[in-house]
This record gives sequence, C-alpha cells and structure tokens, in this order.
Amino acid sequence: LEKKNKSLEQFAAVVSHDLKAPLRHISVFADMIVEETANGNLADVALYAQQVRSSAQRMDRVIRRLLEYSQIAYRIAAFSRVNLADIAIQAIQNLESQIEEARAELLLSKLPTIEGDPDLLRHLLQNLIANAVKYRRKGTVPRIRMYATDKGSMVNLIVEDNGIGIDPKYADRIFTAFLRLHADDKVYEGFGVGLALCKQIVESHRGIIELDTNYRGGARFVVRLPQNLNR
Repeated sequence: LEKKNKSLEQFAAVVSHDLKAPLRHISVFADMIVEETANGNLADVALYAQQVRSSAQRMDRVIRRLLEYSQIAYRIAAFSRVNLADIAIQAIQNLESQIEEARAELLLSKLPTIEGDPDLLRHLLQNLIANAVKYRRKGTVPRIRMYATDKGSMVNLIVEDNGIGIDPKYADRIFTAFLRLHADDKVYEGFGVGLALCKQIVESHRGIIELDTNYRGGARFVVRLPQNLNR
C-alpha cells in the first residue's frame, strides 16, 4: 500500500505539471489577446490565438492519454489461459501502419501459453513493440525480436531492438507515468505513458518488467511473468 501511495503521488505530481504547462500558456496568450485587442493592435492577435489553440490541443491529448492510462492500468484483470504467440500477432496487426511506415522487421520466436488477461497482455506487447518502432535509429532498419525463456515457474518474455537505446541511469525512471526522457516531442512524440502502462499491467499479473542495462545496440526489456496464477 505504501508503494502504491508513493507511485500515486509521483503520478499526480507529473500529471499536474503536464496539465499546468499548457494551461499557463493559454492564460498568458489569452491575456495578450485581450490587451492587444483593447489597444487596437490586431497584427499579432492571430498568432496569439494559434498559440492558445495549440496549447488547448496539447492539453486535450494529455487528458485523453490520462484517461487511457487510468482505464487500462487499474482495470481488474480477467485471467484465462493465454497463448502469447497469438497475443503478439494481434499486437503486431494493431500496429501494422506504424510498422510498415518504419519498414520495421519483426522476429517472433515460439512463445508459451500462460495464465493472464488477454486484453491487458496485448496492450503490454503493443506498447513494447510501438516503443521499439518509435525510438529507432535514423537511417537504420528497425529490427525487433521477441522471444521467451522458461525460468522454473516463471516465463521471461523478452523484447529487444536495435534502436537508440536507453541510458542505464534511467532504468527505473522510464516506468514513471508522464515522465519523458526526450523533451522535444516533435522528434519523439508521446507523453511517457507506454512503459508506465506496461509496468502496471505486469504488476497486475504478479510479474516484473525491467530494462536490461547490460544490453548494447538498442533496448531490451525483460518481462518476468508467472506461468500460473494462484487465485
């Protein structure tokens, strides 16, 4: 409970910042529009109005991603026997346009059947694959490999890529909701929700997700999931 409360505090602080920033911009440029209009200076009003609209659109995107996060991350899981290979194929099909646009190559090895929530596990794999496609190296064909190894009662599900990689010092921070490592979202668009969702989904399955800090040449995520859940 203490861990959950701390996580919720971090989440609230980051979300508050992401919502306050565009709200401040809206307030500032709205005041400028009022002032310029009152003085009869209309030359820059259209530019200020565009800034207001841009900030409002960003705020809308943040809210929609926040709703998506809350709907998925805190959903009550409905467990059944799940073939991870089928789930992976569904996730790839859902990302077909992004994969084709990036001309990404995916290597899918044999995956086991475990106990889990098929919808949540699909979101998990979809987010990991989407991240691998997004954070690709310029001028390099993205190659994404997904495979699994058995570790007794646990399964290690591994997703690795040849992208830009992640500095090991951020290994824990990357799973915090709405916390971005790349400040310029014109280069890598997003709100820092994908990996936070992955962590919530994995923990709802009594598992662990980690960045392999020893992996070089891209990023490798290791998801440790129990093969069977004692309900």
